Amino acid sequence: MLLSPIQPHPGQSGSGKSTVIGLLERWYNPESGTISLDGCPIDQLNLNWLRTNVRLVQQEPVLFQGTIFDNIRSGLTGTAWEDAPVEEQMHHVEEAAKLAFAHEFISKLPNGYNTQVGEHGCLLSGGQKQRIAIARSIISKPKVLLLDEATSALDPEAEDILATIQKADNIIVMMKGRIVEQGTHQSLTMCGGTYARLVQIQNLTAQGDESGDITDQSEPLDHVPMSTEPNRTLTRHETSHQSDVDGSKDLGGYDQHEQRGVISVIIRIVGQTPELRLAFIVILMACIVAGATFPGLAILIANIVEVFSLTGSEIELQGNFYAKMFIVFACGCYVAYFALGYATYVVAHNLSHKFRKSILESILRQDLQFFDREENTTGALISQIDSNPQAVLELMGYNVGFILVAVFNITACSVLAIVYSWRLGLVVTCSGLPPLVNAGYLKIRFDAKLDRETSRLLSLSASIASEAINSIRTVSSLAIENSVLSRYSHELDLALAGSKRPVLAMMICFAFTQSIEYWFMALGFWYGCYLLSFDQISIYAFFVAFLGVFFSGQSAAQLFQYSTSVTEGINAANYIFWLQDL
Repeated sequence: MLLSPIQPHPGQSGSGKSTVIGLLERWYNPESGTISLDGCPIDQLNLNWLRTNVRLVQQEPVLFQGTIFDNIRSGLTGTAWEDAPVEEQMHHVEEAAKLAFAHEFISKLPNGYNTQVGEHGCLLSGGQKQRIAIARSIISKPKVLLLDEATSALDPEAEDILATIQKADNIIVMMKGRIVEQGTHQSLTMCGGTYARLVQIQNLTAQGDESGDITDQSEPLDHVPMSTEPNRTLTRHETSHQSDVDGSKDLGGYDQHEQRGVISVIIRIVGQTPELRLAFIVILMACIVAGATFPGLAILIANIVEVFSLTGSEIELQGNFYAKMFIVFACGCYVAYFALGYATYVVAHNLSHKFRKSILESILRQDLQFFDREENTTGALISQIDSNPQAVLELMGYNVGFILVAVFNITACSVLAIVYSWRLGLVVTCSGLPPLVNAGYLKIRFDAKLDRETSRLLSLSASIASEAINSIRTVSSLAIENSVLSRYSHELDLALAGSKRPVLAMMICFAFTQSIEYWFMALGFWYGCYLLSFDQISIYAFFVAFLGVFFSGQSAAQLFQYSTSVTEGINAANYIFWLQDL
């Protein structure tokens, strides 16, 4: 089969027209035979060169997120004008738009060629998308232009100009993947075969469309049946009133939504899941028991120190007793952490199902204007559905148990130190905990801000990847794989570049929280020895208070190791709450 300068391939659905397009674009190779361009098999040609010189406009054209200018300019990929100045590229864009009869409607738009098209061109009509897609394909002045029913959504005037089937040099009629007729319009019409029947069907369809568009004016208007019932379904609203009604639901973007703190987030999550109340109680009790082991261990070790002053059978008796006490502590910890682990698993499993369903349900009930926002692309929303529930689980799963254990441990050990030596306990607690809490708070604030910004940028990169994968045929036909990869890498680079300074400030605070336990030990040991030198404290009370301070410092350092998971969970929960409140 030799291609003529203008060669249409009419045929019914399933006749193989799109398959021919796929073969010419090398989306797949033929099982037999050879497709050649100027005598050279196309499988021996450079793929990017082939697709730059053989452009395609599909039946359902796909536009990419960005402006009209960006979409048409993407057709310059692989040409000499790819890296030309923007002014020169704009000249070529306007020329292509004029040839595709798109310049007129683009010029009437408020932002002209800088108008955003939305995801997959959702902000434009079908005909406008097809004209822009045609302009994108012809801007590079390709040697071959393939139109896969690319004018189906254009108005009759534009389609008559672009559709030149009747003036074609050669028409090839296909059916079930085979050529059944071939010739000019006149010769095939006179044959009365498959092509003639297709033309007849098309003419009847066109006549039916014309007769259905305009009411027969010969029929008097008084012959038209009128309803005698009053109109109860249509109501005309004042513009200002209707806009108020429609706008009452819009709470603004996520950035303007009130950001809840960790306690407020946990309270709302617990309030939304009354069926998990028993599991939450088990988690709380298990954390109390696990946290109580540390002050108990401080008392136990302080008593053990006194055992070394004994002799004979008494030291053996006391040694056996305290060894059994360690076993009791081990059993208590085993039961507490088993209950904690099982209960947090139940909570995580149920929250995963609940929040994934809640996010999708909240998204599905949004107005269409929600999806027109630049940040609410398909890829970004899918990323939110996938990542946010998991982040909430990091907050409400095992991590929340360990955080509660650390909080109970700090509280119990500080109280224990004050009870056994109020001087030592108050000095260490009041001088160590405030800077620790402030540093931890600052770290969480920096971490939360960084996580929100990083999530926003990563959502944009996810939308680029999703858009490219969903429109892979368009990407491949335009040979813009490297361009898409550059856009994706650019968004990732922005996320990396924007995180350097916040990470530096965050790590200063984190390093302070991890080294604070040695400050607790140093201050506690120095002041404890000072009190001992003046007989203001006993050796036993010193050890209990000092070990309480030591365990308190350890728990304080461990507490902020989970701050990253906490901030991610808080931001994810706030996003879910924002969707629920819309």
